[in-house]
Amino acid sequence: MAFRVLSAEDLPQDQWLSLTNDSFLSSSGFACLWRGMHGREVFLLQESNGVAEAGMAGVVFGRGVLRRFQSMPDGLYGGPYFKPNLAPENKAEFLKHFYDWMKGGRLIRVDIHNPGENIELPGLRPFITECHVVDLTDDAFDPGKKVVKHIRAGKRRESTIEKMQKVEHLAEFYELAVISEKRHGQKPRYRRGFFERLLELSRQDERILWLNLRAGEKMAGSRICFIEGNQILSWQFYMNHDYKELKPSHLLLDYVIDYARRCGMAELNLGWSPPEAVSLMDFKESWGGRRRAITNYRYFSRLGKLVYRWRRR
Repeated sequence: MAFRVLSAEDLPQDQWLSLTNDSFLSSSGFACLWRGMHGREVFLLQESNGVAEAGMAGVVFGRGVLRRFQSMPDGLYGGPYFKPNLAPENKAEFLKHFYDWMKGGRLIRVDIHNPGENIELPGLRPFITECHVVDLTDDAFDPGKKVVKHIRAGKRRESTIEKMQKVEHLAEFYELAVISEKRHGQKPRYRRGFFERLLELSRQDERILWLNLRAGEKMAGSRICFIEGNQILSWQFYMNHDYKELKPSHLLLDYVIDYARRCGMAELNLGWSPPEAVSLMDFKESWGGRRRAITNYRYFSRLGKLVYRWRRR
């Protein structure tokens, strides 16, 4: 059996699509987005007689002794994929190859988010997070009265929802992102170049739903969603608080749910919330979001333990 470490250019696309069941988050297009954040996409592929039987997509960040690997970045789902009915010993062999690659690459940190199967490797420790998920298949789905009230209030005011399509709107969008993050006491997490790549990919891949709420000539809010299988994931939301009376959060999420249900999707993932963000969790639960436990895995090298212990000070 052959084990290869590939870039997007070298990846056998047809085999990869079949192996990953055409996953968006593990696709070459999505992995390459992270070049806009100084990341390098990596595809780990195990083949038998020239046929892909196991693989994992990820992104390597950092240089030299500070390299780290994520599958996928920022809590987005990743992990290994296996050919149906692959023998346990073949799965174990892939994980051993991954472990050898991880150790040989001198990575100081490895993060694997919500893999489809349990992973047992030395030093790779599981930890649990929670997200909120809305069941869209429930015919009785009905958001709370407060949610309906906010939606109606927003619809009474003049605003329009449109898909992000124009490059010339990126400057306005990024200004909105900066304003939104600043209000929470944070700097923008993503570079403008990352969003430029995302916009370009959205023109080729309909699994990106990028919506803007406009008040006349002004962008009041923006929500970016990804479609992974039968789930739609609400990934990023930005708004200008000066336009809060337009209810950007409610109107955009209402649009996303309507879109997802019309497309026959099973659930809406509202993502992870910091434990201290009680109001955010209440907001998600007001839409019918239920908590779901997610198993993730993390590894630190000896140097990694020292580096991240220092960073937490």
